[in-house]
Amino acid sequence: MAKNDPPTISQSNLLQLLIPLLRRKGKFYHKSGTVLARKATEKEQIHTLTSQGHETSNTAHPGDYIIKNPTAAGELYVVPATKFNQRYRYLNKGHDGFDQYLALGQIIALPCEPDIQQAMKLHCPFQLEAPWGDTVTVFDGDWLVCPPDFSEVYKISPAEFAQTYELQA
Repeated sequence: MAKNDPPTISQSNLLQLLIPLLRRKGKFYHKSGTVLARKATEKEQIHTLTSQGHETSNTAHPGDYIIKNPTAAGELYVVPATKFNQRYRYLNKGHDGFDQYLALGQIIALPCEPDIQQAMKLHCPFQLEAPWGDTVTVFDGDWLVCPPDFSEVYKISPAEFAQTYELQA
């Protein structure tokens, strides 16, 4: 870690801090609308760019899915086939190798605001160890999210969250 890099917190430590807060204050959201996706046929590096700039990099392996979100940033990210098949349903043949899928995913989420940071004894920016091994920087206002089984935690930038998630009724 370079001298000016924000501190890094592991998945397990962040889950330990975040799960009690999510249970008390978190709200359920569902991913709305559709995404474009294609199955990786070979190993390839995917760089996720959001409205905040470079967010992360991940390696897609054959059988993984590469998703293109319908956001202004059009960010790409990798989802293993088992998770993809639980969270998306095929709709239509697309173009450029990407087909259209209906998003079925559900998350529990909290914005990383000062009261949440204080409760976790973390202050933004900090880096979280992503489930795929890269580090991702969390800034004020980013969303900290988990699937309902609390198996992993990741962040979603505010603009992309607003464009792809809706509060569950």
